[in-house]
Amino acid sequence: MGTSNLNFDFVFLGQSVLKYQVPLDIFSAINQIYEQNFHNLAPANKQLVGKIENEHSLFYNGQDQSKMKNHNILPRNVTDYFMMIFKHYLAFNKIRDYDTHLNSIWVNEMKQHEYNPAHIHRGMLFTGLSSVMILKMPSTFGKEYSNDAIPQNGRLQILGASNGQFAKIDYQHANHRTLLRDTLCIVQVQLMSFHQNQNDYH
Repeated sequence: MGTSNLNFDFVFLGQSVLKYQVPLDIFSAINQIYEQNFHNLAPANKQLVGKIENEHSLFYNGQDQSKMKNHNILPRNVTDYFMMIFKHYLAFNKIRDYDTHLNSIWVNEMKQHEYNPAHIHRGMLFTGLSSVMILKMPSTFGKEYSNDAIPQNGRLQILGASNGQFAKIDYQHANHRTLLRDTLCIVQVQLMSFHQNQNDYH
């Protein structure tokens, strides 16, 4: 798979966000592996900030610690895909001479009233890249208790650290249902949050 076939959008947020459409075989493989191995997956809750019951790890290639040991249940084409988009992100932003290391991949299965507070990702260093892939969407995101003309339930929000009169300081996709099968690639120091009040997945 070459980078010339990548389908992506560019969003400028001080530091850029690239939105890639995930190849169907990668998307399907991750969903299938998660569902088939769910009861044997390592819980990731202790190293994550989410208020989410089902947080499970598929890949960890960092230093062994009490919270998590090295493991991988993903095929090579899936981990290669993540490395490819990270390298493409660096090249697109003209960032050179960076060694890349894939640290961890996990799944947050969010149910009604569960949420992620605003947070950052980091591996062994504070620098690096992070991504969010939307694997499934619920049939409904629940009642909007106010201002339902601007729905917020179930939204992914990315907060930037830029400033200035015309700076764009946060990103929400206009129609979050169209984020299914997308990967958003960002630098790790951006803040991310998922808004609560999602209903069960179907």
